[in-house]
Amino acid sequence: MLSRTLRILACLFIAALTLELCARVEDTVTQGAPLLGAYHQNILYDKPGADFRGIPGARYLKWHLNSLGYRGPEPEQGAIRIACVGASETFGLYEKEGGEWPRQMERLLNEGGGPRRYTVINTAYPGANLRTHLHQGPAMIAAAKPDIVVLYTSVSAYVHPDFYGVLKAGTVPEREIRMVTKAKELFRRVMPPALSARMRAWETQRSLRGREDEIVDRIPPQNAALFSADLEKLLDFYASHNLQVVIVTHAHRFGKEVTPEERPMLVAWRQAYPTMREDGFLDMEAQLNERLRQTAAARGLVVADAARTVPSGPRYFADYVHLTDDGALELANVTAAAVKRQAEAKPKTDGN
Repeated sequence: MLSRTLRILACLFIAALTLELCARVEDTVTQGAPLLGAYHQNILYDKPGADFRGIPGARYLKWHLNSLGYRGPEPEQGAIRIACVGASETFGLYEKEGGEWPRQMERLLNEGGGPRRYTVINTAYPGANLRTHLHQGPAMIAAAKPDIVVLYTSVSAYVHPDFYGVLKAGTVPEREIRMVTKAKELFRRVMPPALSARMRAWETQRSLRGREDEIVDRIPPQNAALFSADLEKLLDFYASHNLQVVIVTHAHRFGKEVTPEERPMLVAWRQAYPTMREDGFLDMEAQLNERLRQTAAARGLVVADAARTVPSGPRYFADYVHLTDDGALELANVTAAAVKRQAEAKPKTDGN
């Protein structure tokens, strides 16, 4: 009996080892991942903590960093330099390579030739917020040397203090089981939406045990005020460096009302920020987008009003805020038009 049990355990161990080896070989062949070393998103960053930088030339999945440590190709010399500042919506998650909106905006800006050339530097990092932009601002300016900053900031960070601190890069895990990661991704793709929504709601409720007094129906007024204060500090910083700024309002998947078919995606949004009930997210977007518009108007800044122009729905959004290729093109169109207005208002007079 013992011998049979050992044979079964040995077979299971060999099967698991074979699956893990296959997963690693696939990553090596298709993505250039190391066969034995760590392969995790944190290999893109030079160190853990708030003062991280992207490692020049680093690669993970479809994300490649240039010599500045930012996603995308090398900047074109002699062109008007545009730094896109934002979070994962700008860095790009679901679009095909080159389909993220900063890359599409660059193509639109340079269509048809003309006397001006534009080069776009995607300085976004997933998870960033206004405080991250300010903290990393000096390094960004030194590296990117922008003429124009296009600010497309995340607003959900201001739901709760857990999220509006400065972004900190995590450590690279010492051990990883890649077949588990692949199995989770496959499970996520094949799970029926209704079941996925129920599981997400259950996980959200579990994460809130003992924190029931933190749950709110709407973004707290003091948090919205903090958003405005942090925005003012960031814009003061850009002004102190004589940078032109285009403010982009924040777009999302939902229209004015959430249909029953779209409700599971709203539940998924809450899973990321569990202390606010689902229906508060649309109100939060409306409130903070209006603060973006008002601040821009008070400072005389150009606004790309993506919240009003990018269509809603699954064709344009892969989840609640992250774009598809079509959604990125819509955002690129509105931002390119705003950048051209800004550049024509204050023509570039010196080179970089």
